[in-house]
Amino acid sequence: MIIITFIKQLSLIEIIIDALMIMGAIVIFNKLKKVNKELKSISKDSEKAYNSTSSEIRLDAKGDLSRQSETRISRDKFEPIRRRFNEQLVEFIRWSNLISVLPMAGLLGTVWGLISGLAVSGAEESFTHLYASLSMALSSTLVGLVASLILKIYVYSSPERSVNEIEIHFEEIDRLFNNAIDLNNLIKD
Repeated sequence: MIIITFIKQLSLIEIIIDALMIMGAIVIFNKLKKVNKELKSISKDSEKAYNSTSSEIRLDAKGDLSRQSETRISRDKFEPIRRRFNEQLVEFIRWSNLISVLPMAGLLGTVWGLISGLAVSGAEESFTHLYASLSMALSSTLVGLVASLILKIYVYSSPERSVNEIEIHFEEIDRLFNNAIDLNNLIKD
């Protein structure tokens, strides 16, 4: 009820500004959703690649790693996955950084509303115009903050989790690869 009353009091320009911010948020959400879908696919592929890396570590009589240990790894299998991940990571960063534009657009509406409200002179007209200007200022700020909050919650709950999982898989693959090189027992498939 309060929301409907609030919307009815908005001017046409307020509705246009708020609608543009909402449309921007929808575009950002759809792009992040597409990136997240690809990240989930890459996460499954990176997990398969990690699981396909076989490593046999042997300890000698003293409990030290034996030179007979071996790691089977195929870098050719991992690099296309890593390239896909890097491309999607750039897209993820690009679109998630755009989320911060929404509260800034809301603040722009706030400043615009305050400036236009304070520019009017005359006692009775001044108060009425100031009230209308504050309404625009506060509605744009509210829309920008709510949209960015919803998008940030989505980013932290899904795409960022996928990015972290993929990075862990690659770190483990790199660790196995580097350990095998250090022990001079890498077998390339």
